[in-house]
Amino acid sequence: MRQVERDSGEWHKVWGALAATLKGGALPAEGCGQVQCGIDDFMLMGMDDNGTAHFKNVATRSYLLIGADGAPAVPAVPAGAFFACKAEAANYRVEHHGNCILVFGAVPLSKFGALTKLVPKDSIMDPHLARIAGASFAMGPREETGALVALMSGAAIERARAMYAGTELGEDAVKWIAVGERGSSSEAVFLKLAGIRSHGMSGDTTAHPHDIDDLRRCRLLLEQVPELAVRIGNMSGVSREWTALISKWDEICRTMDEEAPGWRDGKGSSPNTNALIRECLFVGVEGASQNG
Repeated sequence: MRQVERDSGEWHKVWGALAATLKGGALPAEGCGQVQCGIDDFMLMGMDDNGTAHFKNVATRSYLLIGADGAPAVPAVPAGAFFACKAEAANYRVEHHGNCILVFGAVPLSKFGALTKLVPKDSIMDPHLARIAGASFAMGPREETGALVALMSGAAIERARAMYAGTELGEDAVKWIAVGERGSSSEAVFLKLAGIRSHGMSGDTTAHPHDIDDLRRCRLLLEQVPELAVRIGNMSGVSREWTALISKWDEICRTMDEEAPGWRDGKGSSPNTNALIRECLFVGVEGASQNG
């Protein structure tokens, strides 16, 4: 599958075909019911040599194929994408990378158990690898999924550069979108402070850290995109929880550094940091109830 140059004639043509499909509500097969979906929910992954454009639904991580004639391609689109189809019509493929597998498309629940048998027993689900690879999900031994992340990061960054060319996003922000570790709270920080919703983000600017893992991802974002770090105070006022967290942000980060110097790699225990986070969230909830 080849990439399509952004803002080229071909780019506008395939996006026009997607818009027409969404507006027209054409169905690719019998037994499918149309569901609501906007054009902003899709991302162009590339095109086959036969002119079929592959669009990814960034909300459901499934795919819609638009043929060269502008009509939805057959077989039917996986359930959960633009069309709600029977599970039997689901269309997916599996890529093997050593002891790891990447699965693209929508997998019927009845097939999931069989897929887990393709990897060693000590394997993990790695959503970070799945996002970098553009897959629905990824499984494999932790060391090997980590190696795949490193191997595929360059291509993911190049795709993000092409996608966000012409925007106000700097190189650091583009790299974080492509390969940064993301969670709901770190995405909320990015969306609020950068002012741009990237593909795959929910658009929720109020999500806040609940524990040390969430805080770790937020801090990694701020370290990797320094222009956002100087504006972290702007999260105060987003919600009562964020206001409470920002009021003790420096203390929370200092405690985390002292308790777990290896936090960037997910190493160490941080009970006092977690206690500070819970204290802030309690203050936020109490403030909401008193003013409710």
